Amino acid sequence: MQYSQLKVVSLNVNGLNDPIKRGKVIAKLKKEKKGGYILVKGKIDNQIVTLVNVYTPPDSAKSFFKSFFKIVVQEIEGILICGGDFNITLNQVLDTTSAKKSSKTPVRRYLNTVLLELGIIDVWRELHPFERDFTFYSAPHSVYTRIDYFFMNKADRFRIE
Repeated sequence: MQYSQLKVVSLNVNGLNDPIKRGKVIAKLKKEKKGGYILVKGKIDNQIVTLVNVYTPPDSAKSFFKSFFKIVVQEIEGILICGGDFNITLNQVLDTTSAKKSSKTPVRRYLNTVLLELGIIDVWRELHPFERDFTFYSAPHSVYTRIDYFFMNKADRFRIE
């Protein structure tokens, strides 16, 4: 397999609890358009496992998700565990307190369609089909959202406790 370009960034920031420091790091990542993933394959208890961690920059286009899932489909072996900050709500009703219609609706639709077609489930939502809980709070907008997810193959649902 050939990849045309690999960008790697490492920022030694000594913690991100300070809002000013965190804001500077996020601004840099947005400016550099750095988003991506780490994919690791290995064995746990003699089972092949593919672990994926992803960071999707805010306002990422559908093309980011297309590229990401194309690679996941090509590389996945065994049990898939994919988690990270996707910076998008999958369910406008349950995953946000915002009453405003999101501009990300086409991307959300695409992402939900791809997950369904690939047989990939949102683990937390699978366990809590109607519950509202959030992973991010935007103080400027006074809005809570769930933008961090763990995904697995539906066939491995029995493994979730």
